[in-house]
Amino acid sequence: MVQVIDDWFTNRRLGLVFEAQINGCSILVCGSDITTNLAGRHAARQFRCALLDYMAGGSFCPQFQIAPDALGRALGHQNTCVIHRDR
Repeated sequence: MVQVIDDWFTNRRLGLVFEAQINGCSILVCGSDITTNLAGRHAARQFRCALLDYMAGGSFCPQFQIAPDALGRALGHQNTCVIHRDR
């Protein structure tokens, strides 16, 4: 959904935000910190608001299925925000 390029030389696409279905729930995973000190971090606050608005709208309908253990392995112990909405 949102990709960043790590640097000019390796040019790897890294997933910053992705969405998926897991156990009947639609989830959105964001690798950026969009939860702490939002009063002083206007861009993070706006990004979080945009993601939540997207999830509340009709366009949020993840097609990709992921198993809970695969999600756990992918995230490891990273500081990652997972937002879900039951369908």
